[in-house]
Amino acid sequence: MSASIIDHLRQSATSLEPVPTAETPVLEELPDVRAVLFDIYGTLLVSGSGDVGTLRQAAREDVFAEALASVGLKCRVAGHVGFSAFLATIERDHAEGRQRGTPFPEVEIRSVWRRTIAALRGRGDVEGPELDDDAIEQLAIAYESRVNPTWPMPHAAKVIRSLAERGYPLGIVSNAQFFTPMLFEAYFRCSLIELEMEPDLLVFSFEHLAAKPGPELFARALNALRGRGIEDSQTLYVGNDMLNDVMAASKAGLKTALFAGDKRSLRLRREDSRCDGIRPNLVLTELDQLTDCLTRPPI
Repeated sequence: MSASIIDHLRQSATSLEPVPTAETPVLEELPDVRAVLFDIYGTLLVSGSGDVGTLRQAAREDVFAEALASVGLKCRVAGHVGFSAFLATIERDHAEGRQRGTPFPEVEIRSVWRRTIAALRGRGDVEGPELDDDAIEQLAIAYESRVNPTWPMPHAAKVIRSLAERGYPLGIVSNAQFFTPMLFEAYFRCSLIELEMEPDLLVFSFEHLAAKPGPELFARALNALRGRGIEDSQTLYVGNDMLNDVMAASKAGLKTALFAGDKRSLRLRREDSRCDGIRPNLVLTELDQLTDCLTRPPI
């Protein structure tokens, strides 16, 4: 199924350019940084809606029936009814996650779609073929590609390869779903591993049912880096959201770079008190500014 998903992602993609922001770069050398971790949506990838699974509600309701139709299902009720069932499934999973002690739970979107379709079918609100695992994945991607189109951020592959060539261990800490890593294969025609990312530093929210800005994902990556003898303060995290990325990473003990290169996805969170007093070490308006700040190969 992975190959067909990658082909579909590639064929359905539309070029997106980042929208410039009014932010001023803050650049300085960070000679003690020995590893770099990245966010994905809005950082390594241009995100049409700003983050995975986000878009104004009216648009999502319209897309719901379109996504069902793409796998042969007919929604017999208004789009907002089906979409409400989808949201209710997510909200139940979030509530169960919080009961387990996860402050910011994540869902596994294939499971969400499977249970949503079963509930709608049981009420007679959806008709059509039974969906196997492949069709559920197609449905999830059909929906997400409509609500959140993506495209490579300028200079992303170049920056990753440059840092890898200079010896920096690289990884990902990101809110994501099963299809997220496949976007790199679709756009860059190579996997994250082939881009020289470290397998044990690839931490995705859907695999752990925990999301940023919670501490769980950063803790997993930092534990792997400590095994390499790299201290938390020697790791730089690059992301576009002052809460989910800069605040969360700072609280975990990392240095931070705010990527302010796309107005769609830049989240400054000036009204959020959780970000009070939080300042990134760097502010990047182009990804390739990062390589100028990391001038010394890691020890």
